[in-house]
Amino acid sequence: DIDVSGSVFEDIDCESNTVNEFVLSSIENAADYVQNDISGVCIESNSFYVSDDGDDSNDGTEEAPLKTIGHALTLVRDAETPTTIYLNPGVYSPTTNGEKFPIVLPDNVHLVGDESENTILDAEASANDQAAVMIIKEVEDVRVANLTLTGGYSEGHGCTGGGALLVTANDTENLDWEMETNLAVLDNLIIENSHSHNGGGLSLFRVDGPTVSNLIVRNNTATLMGGGIFVYVADVTMSGIEISDNYCIGTYADDCGNDCGHGGGLFLNQSWGTYDEMNIHDNTASMNGGGVWSSFGSAWTMSNSIVKDNVAPYLGGGFGFWNHNSEDMNATLINVTIEDNVAQAGWFIGHGGGVWANNSNTVFENCTIRNNTSNNNGGGVNYWGGSSWPEFYGCTIMGNSASAEGGGVYLAADAAGLTMERCVVANNSSGAWAGGVTVGGNQGTSTITNCTIVGNSGAASGVEVFNGATLVIQNSILWDNTPINFDDQYGNGFAYYSDIGGGYDGEGNIDADPLFTNENSGDYTLTQDSPCKDAGTADLDGDGVDDITDYNGSAPDMGAFESTIAALEGFTLYPSSTYVILTWDPATEDGFQYYLLERSTDEEFTDGNTVSNFLMINYYEDNSLEYDTEYFYRVSFYAGDWSELSEVLSVTLEWMDVDGNQLPTVYALHQNYPNPFNPVT
Repeated sequence: DIDVSGSVFEDIDCESNTVNEFVLSSIENAADYVQNDISGVCIESNSFYVSDDGDDSNDGTEEAPLKTIGHALTLVRDAETPTTIYLNPGVYSPTTNGEKFPIVLPDNVHLVGDESENTILDAEASANDQAAVMIIKEVEDVRVANLTLTGGYSEGHGCTGGGALLVTANDTENLDWEMETNLAVLDNLIIENSHSHNGGGLSLFRVDGPTVSNLIVRNNTATLMGGGIFVYVADVTMSGIEISDNYCIGTYADDCGNDCGHGGGLFLNQSWGTYDEMNIHDNTASMNGGGVWSSFGSAWTMSNSIVKDNVAPYLGGGFGFWNHNSEDMNATLINVTIEDNVAQAGWFIGHGGGVWANNSNTVFENCTIRNNTSNNNGGGVNYWGGSSWPEFYGCTIMGNSASAEGGGVYLAADAAGLTMERCVVANNSSGAWAGGVTVGGNQGTSTITNCTIVGNSGAASGVEVFNGATLVIQNSILWDNTPINFDDQYGNGFAYYSDIGGGYDGEGNIDADPLFTNENSGDYTLTQDSPCKDAGTADLDGDGVDDITDYNGSAPDMGAFESTIAALEGFTLYPSSTYVILTWDPATEDGFQYYLLERSTDEEFTDGNTVSNFLMINYYEDNSLEYDTEYFYRVSFYAGDWSELSEVLSVTLEWMDVDGNQLPTVYALHQNYPNPFNPVT
């Protein structure tokens, strides 16, 4: 304990008779301060204004602002209501207003600039005069918004990192995989032109709970990991983040060698959280994961994001995953576009232009992986390692190229297997073996179900199975791949209920032009005359029970897209006093048989609340309605298959309530003016 009892301070919180942790602080918060009977001017306000041309002897009002953020932080009280410090537009730096860095925020403070572009905190640091711009430790109720943080240099932070901004557990030397609560809120910040050992721009180190939104992280460098952002053992919520033009310089590290530097844009290790609307582009790693590197059981989800134009000399131009093989600790990507990334080097490296992974079970849902380049295996995707089992659902893998094997997807011989459902793999190329999908993992049965694999080119085939791997293809289309569609090279390749150009033995297989809607423009939906319609199987495992239940017609279609008939247009409702009239544009589909008009008192049209009317004309008059009840309507039609449902319309017939006071008591009839037959009268 350090006893400062009886001391006189400039300002104190008279309610608690204390000064805050910004005034009394110690390294790693190791000291406790005894503050009995201290004195000073009582702090009365919960808001202060700061301007780079203000004066710290001012009251801190909007009319008389303070000069430095540091002085304003001495006025933060330990109260239920946080203190808000408003920063006027300007540059806050050692040379402009005498600001001292790093700025270490205490509890209960909101630091808010005018706009991120015009309110700039510049540490003006260098290798010889190091300082981060800001540090936020285990604090309560802290928000930082509308600022630019720049000019930080904190190589001395070591593994903890954070060139511009460090959000951290109190113990910054502890590398254990244990998180501490830190609920800091970061919003609308620009983090740029800073450097650290890890996390050149931002480091989130062993913290549970930060919320990060609307950030631009650009032009930062890290010696080792995370040129832009470093997330180490943290559970973070991020949204609306742009990470661009950041760089991992590279250095020597044990078990990594020279030039070690992963995650040019974003580095994650043993981390959780959600990452939404990320735009990660034009970043470079010195080794692996040009855009993103993630390692060791990180269980995060990225959604609605773009990872583009990133470069890694070794592995994973867009993403690199390492040892994501703990139970329920997999990364999930939903609606993420991975495009134009490069794994640059050749020979025994340069794998995975879009994605490279080792011992990882990544899940891809509705993702687009296109136009990535690998100077080895896996132009789009490359998975290694004994437990690697990636899953792809509803993905498009298109236009990727590999100088060696697997232009679209490469599953190495030492991997476990893969699952692909409802995917399009098109127009990928490789210098060796399969241009579309190469499967070598032999620790289980890999499956490709309801996929469309077309237009891929390689030295051997569109799809290849090798190394004794087992691959089962069902309900799929393999067409127009060169030189052949399916090649079994010392593997166990099976295909059933699939359309394979050139033919392939297996129950239900066909060899016929699939009649895509427009293959040249990338529209691989089926025309009504396609032989692939209703040609698949719903019972994938042959046990007599349907595994696929959501399909039109007598059986599932082959390929990635179940054929549908567009909904009727022009659905219109005309209410009257006692009934309603419903009309719609007539169906023009060949094979039309009848309409189905449904009415329900439940917007979800649940069973027991729905009345069905089968009609031959596009007109219906409903006169069986009750007053003061809301009714919902939708219409579809049958033409061999059911069409999509129309929009839902609703109506409520109500009694008009008129009391005696609203009835007219005097009536009069007058000549209209002007007279329409003689306008001059």
